[in-house]
Formats: sequence, structure tokens, C-alpha cells
Amino acid sequence: MADFVTLTCPTCGGKLHITPDLDRFACAHCGNEHLVKRSEGVIAIQPLAESLTGLRRATDRTASELAIRRLTDDVAQLQAARQLVEGKAAEHRKVIAAHDAKKAEGQAAIGGLVMTPLCYAVYGVSDFITQAQPENSFTSFVSMMLMLMVGLMVLMSIWFILKWLLSSDPTPARHVVEENLRVVEAEIASLTERMAQKQSEIGHHQQMVSLGN
Repeated sequence: MADFVTLTCPTCGGKLHITPDLDRFACAHCGNEHLVKRSEGVIAIQPLAESLTGLRRATDRTASELAIRRLTDDVAQLQAARQLVEGKAAEHRKVIAAHDAKKAEGQAAIGGLVMTPLCYAVYGVSDFITQAQPENSFTSFVSMMLMLMVGLMVLMSIWFILKWLLSSDPTPARHVVEENLRVVEAEIASLTERMAQKQSEIGHHQQMVSLGN
């Protein structure tokens, strides 16, 4: 009984003598390396390049699966960080809104300071007209309504002035808050860009995994 098995080289077709102790060899005709596979008495050979390619694909698939897990964790951390920064941005916008409200109150107070003397002047004229006209005349009625409106305007002006004087200025200063908001918005943009990059990498590795299956 021969102590070897004759097979054909899958690369060049040359005759190969496979001995029982041979697991890896190079073809004497073409020089390509092969692996010997034995299973249930059946002997087969496989080019080493094919074996390495399959091993490389399996390794790449495993690496991509691990990378997907790592990148998914990175995206979750970036999302949490962005939520915190967005909370800071919302707080800065509230302070800016408070500054805007304070400014509007100041403008209303200035308007009240201007309107109050005018209202008193109109009130005096209306009072003079009312006294000069008969009690039940149309002119007297119009003058009384005008006096009532002037009185309401005076009360509103006083209310705006007092509200402006008694309310405290928001802190910190507006220019400080605006600068902080610009920094926070830049950080949000940076985190969003990093998340997009991570998600793009996840998509690439998912393609690698699907190709390896």
C-alpha cells in the first residue's frame, strides 16, 4: 500500500504526492502554498491564499462588530453630553429673554414719564371745558370720558415706572450671557458633527459585517 496520496494542484494541475504527515506544502510545479485538510478519511487541499482570505474576512467581521459596539457607546455618550450642553444653552436664552423684558419695561417707563405730564395737561384742559359747559351737554360728556381715559393712562404710566424701578437687573450681564451662549452653541455644533462622523463609521462597519456573512 502506498504511503502517499496523489492529488492534483488546484492552481496549475500538477500531480501532488500527499504523505500522512504533511499538513502544509508548496507545489513543486507552480510554487503555490496549500493546506492539507483531512476529514473522515477524505483528504483535500486548499490554497493557502484562500484560507488566509477567509480568516482575514472573519477577523475583519469580528473587528467591525466590536467597532460597532464601541461606536454605539460613543454616540450615546455624545448624545448625553449634547443634552447637557443644550440645557445650558436654554438657560442662557432665558437670561437673555429676561434682559429683553427688562429693556422693554425701561422703554415703557420712559414712555410713561413722557406721557404723564401730557396726560395731566389734557386732564386740566378737559376739566376746564367741563366746568365751562352745562352739566348734561354732549361736550361735557366727551370731556368727562376724556378725563377718565387720561386718568387710566396716568395710572398705567405710574405702574410701568414703578415696575421698572422695583425690578432688579438680570444676572449675569447681557454681553456675558451672549458670549457664553456663543461658546455653548459652538460646542453643540462640534458634538453634532462628531456624532455624525461616528454614525457614518457605524454604517461603514455594518456594511463590512454584512459582506462578511
